[in-house]
Amino acid sequence: RLQGFGQLVHPLGLDAVAGGDLGRRINGEYGGMFARIQQDANRTAEKAVALAREFADLGAVAGSGYAELTAEAPFDLLINATSASLSGEVPPLPAGVFGERAAAYDMMYGAAPTAFLCWAEARGAAALADGLGMLIEQAAEAFTLWRGVRPRTAPVIGLIRTELVER
Repeated sequence: RLQGFGQLVHPLGLDAVAGGDLGRRINGEYGGMFARIQQDANRTAEKAVALAREFADLGAVAGSGYAELTAEAPFDLLINATSASLSGEVPPLPAGVFGERAAAYDMMYGAAPTAFLCWAEARGAAALADGLGMLIEQAAEAFTLWRGVRPRTAPVIGLIRTELVER
């Protein structure tokens, strides 16, 4: 069963990741989040190492390629922010990356769980979420800024999820 991102990270004690604008967090306003991030993988190890160096003053952040993730595993939360899900693929993650109560989050979404979420569940991820809720919540924030009214998002997420399945 897919969950929203907030539901996904709450049991892990990572509410700071779910609460608010990630862009502001990356710019340093909420540096505490980075103290909780232990590893950052990117398409190239060089990019990951450069990102880790850039945010080193905000907490314990390390960068590596996918193959080196085994040394840091297991993780409590893996976020797939790659484009792999658009083509039904899974990033080249090593076995054993999920901790006992680990959560998997894919920023992509669709009518069915993404290939990444299916892969994660098969490898022991205890909680799964896709990016539909994030998309709707971002739209709600924009609507609030424009209109001064916060729309209810749960019914919209449910409606869109139903539409995706019925297509």
